Amino acid sequence: MLKAYYDNMLLCATEDFVMKDGHYFFPPERVNFSLLVKSETHTQLPHLGKANFYDLKTDRIHEKDIAWYYPNTDATVKNIENFITFNIKIDKIDVINTD
Repeated sequence: MLKAYYDNMLLCATEDFVMKDGHYFFPPERVNFSLLVKSETHTQLPHLGKANFYDLKTDRIHEKDIAWYYPNTDATVKNIENFITFNIKIDKIDVINTD
């Protein structure tokens, strides 16, 4: 089980994740979107495509561009298409062995 937190708020928890370029990518159905709002930020990488970003927003926190995903990836990285990843601003990622 992999869990990601920001300020003790659970952003996601899953056993189904992908590790790519030093980032954990989480399936969107396992992400807590109640804490995220779409950002106006977009970037482009040749092999990954256009990235769309999310801000973390609560009544007391606004953390810009904390998460992103690639909606239309190259065929070589389809396994992360639409999966969400988080930047280094998150507090911690817990890896829990459930074996």
